[in-house]
Formats: sequence, structure tokens, C-alpha cells
Amino acid sequence: MMPLMAPRLPIAVVLALATAGVFAQTPAIQQPPAPQQRPPIFRGGVSVVRVDAVVTDRSGVPVTGLKEEDFEIREGGKLQKISSFQSIMLDGGLMLDPGDQTRISSDEVAATEASRDDVRLFTIFLDDYHVSPESSRIVRDQLSRFVETQLGPSDIVGLMYPMTPLASIPFTRDINKVVKVLQQFEGRRGDYRPRNAIEEGYVYKLGMGASVEEIRNEVVFSALKGLAMLMGGMKEGRQTLVLVSEGYRSGNRDRLYIDLRDVAEVASRYNTAVYPVSPLILGPSGQWMPNNSMDTLNFLAQHSGGRAIFDQTKTGAEFRERNETFGLPRSQLTLAMKQLVIDASVFYLMGYDSAAVPDDKFHRIDVTVKRKGLEVRHREGYWAVKK
Repeated sequence: MMPLMAPRLPIAVVLALATAGVFAQTPAIQQPPAPQQRPPIFRGGVSVVRVDAVVTDRSGVPVTGLKEEDFEIREGGKLQKISSFQSIMLDGGLMLDPGDQTRISSDEVAATEASRDDVRLFTIFLDDYHVSPESSRIVRDQLSRFVETQLGPSDIVGLMYPMTPLASIPFTRDINKVVKVLQQFEGRRGDYRPRNAIEEGYVYKLGMGASVEEIRNEVVFSALKGLAMLMGGMKEGRQTLVLVSEGYRSGNRDRLYIDLRDVAEVASRYNTAVYPVSPLILGPSGQWMPNNSMDTLNFLAQHSGGRAIFDQTKTGAEFRERNETFGLPRSQLTLAMKQLVIDASVFYLMGYDSAAVPDDKFHRIDVTVKRKGLEVRHREGYWAVKK
């Protein structure tokens, strides 16, 4: 990787320390083992590519009733013939034995259940490095309310911090367990006090401030890529990665966006839509300022087939009203997060026979609809893996 502006420990050193298990409260990252993390194999053979598409109007309302002939799929700019077509509508409702509705007894059971077409898979990535302590209460309350009111009994939810080993991510249907973890969340943005031996190492080497921020960015981006690979191995269809963060900054903006694109491409490759969720209450133009931390979240969402979720106020008066009591802002983040559930519930699943020879390269896909005024979101492509 190109060096960043500030001196830093190589990310390989950080990950090597992490996998040694030297930590206090937050567990360490483990790089996903290569043999288990190959890109997903598409049903029907390597040449059969499946892609899901979320179609909404300009207000974000899902558009149903579309037919196969309403879509066009292009791979590398070349029009493809659609060979399979399904309209998917899920609600997280119980489709299992009632006695098993919360039982995920092992990683194997989690993977088997997640692979079902009638099960929605969500993972909530709690990026405490990039959430301010002041926003912690909003995260705890709004995300807890979200999982309690928006997720159903057949949904599977995973929880991860930046330094959680992939093998230790808890996947569950037990909403009470999820809420318990969320209620313990504490943001650490701007707080560089080390909490484990790994952090003591890079704080000692680099000191406080910008250099540590660069390391934190790299740790988070490495963890997100590993998580997308893990989720892609669990489920062939669409899955949702909820990234709780206030966004990312760097002394080297060009390098930052290269790293963000790398994360988005891995997520897209493994059919994992990233939905960044910021706890900040934004003013009328808050997320549209160029080159700010909000822009980094929009970038990740745009290039992975997701969308950025903000508590976006429309007027200055509305913004002031939400922040009326300084210590107790009245967030409507739960309401905004309904969109990510809608996207995970109503979409079109299509397949086509690709003429591409498996070459271990990334092949870009473009899906469009012939009706005007509609928005289509989908993964950007797939990885054609050699056998």
C-alpha cells in the first residue's frame, strides 16, 4: 500500500498482534482463512450469474410488479439474456418450527439458516473508533429500537466491533441478546487512551492524534472486508451490512478514497450491500458538503449497492428543534433505518449465463429498468473464480 502522510505501523503488524489475542475488552481481528473465503459459487454452475436489484421510485418506495422484460442486464457493457427471474418479498416472518425461532446453536447452523432464500441476513458493525462519545446514547437507543421493531423472528443478526475476530461474531435470532450488546456500546472517536496491548503499541510508537486515526481507519477497513467475505460465504443472495459510523477522515484524501473503493468492491463482489448509519443529526445541507466525513459514507453506500442512512433535517428550525436539549437530542434515526429493511425485503433476483471465461478477475454488472423515473441499486459485479 502507498504510505500515508503520517508515520504509522504497517497494518500487517497490527493484524499480526491482533491475531495473537493480545486485547482487553474488544477482541482482535483475524484475517479470514483463504480456503473458506473464496467468492460464492453461483447455483447452476460457474457461468450462471445471479444478481439482485432493488428498484424504488424517487421517494424510496419499492416498485413491485415489474416483469423480466422491464429489465436489462449488461456485463462489461454487453447486453445479457436473462435466464431466470424472481420477484422477492420478505417480511422476516417465522417460517421455521416455532420452537427453533431463536436457536442458532453453532456457526454451521447459522450458515445453513442464513443461506435460505426466505431468511434475511443482517450484520451490525459497531465502529466505536469513529463514533463520538456524545453520540453513544443515540446509537444505543435508536439501534435497539430498530432491532426491536423492524426485524422479524426469522431474521439473523450478527454483531461486530473493529477488533472482533471473524470466528467470534455472534449470529443470532435472539433480539434480546442483540439489544443487550447495543446497550453497552460506547463511542471512542477522539479518545486515544489505549484499552489493550495492541493500542498501547501504536499509541506508544505514534503518539496521539492523526497518526492513530490512520491506523484506526485501516483496522476498520480490513475488518469490513473480512466481514463482507464472511457474509458472502454464508448467503448467495442479498445481505445487509449496517455500518454504524460518523465517517472517515485522513491526511491523505486520495489514499482514503482508494481504500474506501477497495472496501466497496469487496462488498460488491460478495453481494453485501453496505448501509452506513450515522448517529449525527444533520442540518439541511449536512451530508452534501464535499470532502467531509459524511461524503465517505455516501461513497461506500453508492459503490456497494446500499444507501447511507442519516437523520437528515430539512430546515434550520427542524435542526434546532431536534437539538433543543443539548444533552438529549431527539433523533429520528430509527425511522430513517426503515429504508434498509425495505431494501432487504423487496427486490428482484435475476440470473443470466455469462460467456466470460473464469479468469480470477472482477466483472462489472449494470442493471437498468426501461421505465423512467426509477432508481436501481445492485452490486457492481462478481469475481469469476477459476476452478
